[in-house]
Amino acid sequence: MPRRATLSAAFGLLVSAAAQNGPIPATLVPAGEHLAFRVHASGDQIYTCRSGNWTFRAPEAKLFDTSGNEVGKHFAGPTWESTDGSQVKGNLVASEPSPDPDAIPGCA
Repeated sequence: MPRRATLSAAFGLLVSAAAQNGPIPATLVPAGEHLAFRVHASGDQIYTCRSGNWTFRAPEAKLFDTSGNEVGKHFAGPTWESTDGSQVKGNLVASEPSPDPDAIPGCA
């Protein structure tokens, strides 16, 4: 059965997991890329228990602009979709380690 962990983070086009108004970690910005815009995300990170270990399955989050207007969603792929239906699909090129690898209790 999937388990959902609350997510409240900022997402930017091609870049995620930065504080809403803080700097983007240099390790998350591929060479030759730039941040196009920044939005706030509110939703879930979904994990599945497999062989006694939690495995990340997908995010499900709504995206909001700086005025609090819903501007899209973020889901598996990873994919970011605007309210106009346009989409950006990403490829993982870098990640920042979790601050607490034991944040989700073990599974059986």
